[in-house]
Amino acid sequence: MTRSKYIAGILAIVMVSCASEAPLTDHEWDYHATLDIADSLGLKENEARILLLPAPLQVPNNLKLTGADYHPSLLVELSKDAASRTQYEAAIAVGLYATDLGYSIMFEDYSTGMQYAKTIESILQFMNIRIAEKNVLAKRFEQHRNSMDSLSVLVLESYQKAGQYLQENQQEGLGLLMMVGCYVEGMYLAFESINTEKGYEAFASMWPQQNLYLDNVLMLLGYYSAAGEADILIEGMSDIKVALAQWMKLDHKRLNKVEQEKQAEKVRTVIWNFRQSIIS
Repeated sequence: MTRSKYIAGILAIVMVSCASEAPLTDHEWDYHATLDIADSLGLKENEARILLLPAPLQVPNNLKLTGADYHPSLLVELSKDAASRTQYEAAIAVGLYATDLGYSIMFEDYSTGMQYAKTIESILQFMNIRIAEKNVLAKRFEQHRNSMDSLSVLVLESYQKAGQYLQENQQEGLGLLMMVGCYVEGMYLAFESINTEKGYEAFASMWPQQNLYLDNVLMLLGYYSAAGEADILIEGMSDIKVALAQWMKLDHKRLNKVEQEKQAEKVRTVIWNFRQSIIS
């Protein structure tokens, strides 16, 4: 009997099912960047451990509930040139785009969401990750395009299938890279929305959970086999953690608006710089 590898919230991608029986492109992927979560965590046969990790709808849903405004200008610009991406770049891009997909549908910008859904599907196909059938995500998105609840369910269901696929195909390293993209984009959207006292309160309410997600991602990055890639990501994610933790310790009620914005800009710069470094 194999060990249980159930990890809650393992990935930040959408609509994946069974493995591809043959390459969908001539592109050769180098799967040197591996990760076996069960081995890394020292799980024995029939043991399980639940880790809370980033998912595409977490931050967008929080922003919507707290009355934040929607800013489509914040979204990552879509790139259609999948063939120029490395495996590393493609996996991170899926995470970034998945959060932007969640953000756009949560604020009922369905036409933009459709574009992100199509792009994610295209990248996954290019990575030889078989979609249930060609263009199924785009088709299902079109069927439910005017229902935020239905689209949210679609994303969450697909998210679970993605985790199962990558575990079964020994590609958990790719899942970790996708989580990095998902988390960074979520923090970028959240912090860019902090321009009022209400915005600060909204971020403060989500920070304990987001800090836990960040700690878990950093832990898993320590087990990631591609040392050079892991070091870069650990450094960037650690910088974000330090900047946000310091900002949360400030007594914001005692700061005037000028000082509040000055302190917030320091954090925005840290998040933005790392985000730019992983956008392909």
